[in-house]
Amino acid sequence: QRRLPSRHVAGIARRHLQPLRPTPEAIETAVAKAYRLPRGRVLNRAHAQAYKAVVYLLRRAANQPLTVVAKRAGISAARVSQIQTEIERGKPRGPLKELIAYYKVKA
Repeated sequence: QRRLPSRHVAGIARRHLQPLRPTPEAIETAVAKAYRLPRGRVLNRAHAQAYKAVVYLLRRAANQPLTVVAKRAGISAARVSQIQTEIERGKPRGPLKELIAYYKVKA
C-alpha cells in the first residue's frame, strides 16, 4: 500500500509514518566503539562478540533483510538467523546490552 506524501493520516504521529533507522555504517561504528575495535575489524570475525553484535543489530535495528546482512558479513542467511536467535534467547551482557538499549531493540 502506497501513500501520497501530501496526504494527512489521522491519528498517527508523523514520525511514526516513516521511522528513522540507523545506517549499517552507523551500527558498525557504534559496535566498534563499544568493543574498542577499529571499525574495519568488526565484520572480519576476529572478535566474535562484536561480529555477532553487528549482525544482530543490522537485522533488528537497521531492519536489513537476511540476504543483505549475510552478504555484508560474508556468511549464509541461515547463520544470520542462528545468530539472531542465539542473542534473543540468551541474556545480552556488556557492550551488546548497552547497544540494544541505545537502539531500543525489542526482543
